[in-house]
Amino acid sequence: LLGRLARLLRLLRFKVFNELKAMVHGVFTGLRVLFWAIVLLGFFIYCMGLFMRSTLGSKAEEGNEYFDNFRSLDWSMFTLFRCFTDGCSAVNGTP
Repeated sequence: LLGRLARLLRLLRFKVFNELKAMVHGVFTGLRVLFWAIVLLGFFIYCMGLFMRSTLGSKAEEGNEYFDNFRSLDWSMFTLFRCFTDGCSAVNGTP
């Protein structure tokens, strides 16, 4: 099994597979950028969730039903994520 795999990997040295190697390299390079973009988005949603919880969450505790989605940090972050991804057209998340 390992011998066959090694033979397949040796085939990649041919010039015919240069484009394939470039595509695979581009995919793995793009994954690193995608990881940092997701981390940055998560940090932004966390900061905005803290802000929205502190400003609108107090109104939810007073009984205002429009701000119920900001009653905790988890719900604030989830609501912001839904709105960033175009899913907050209704209170219950339905389009």
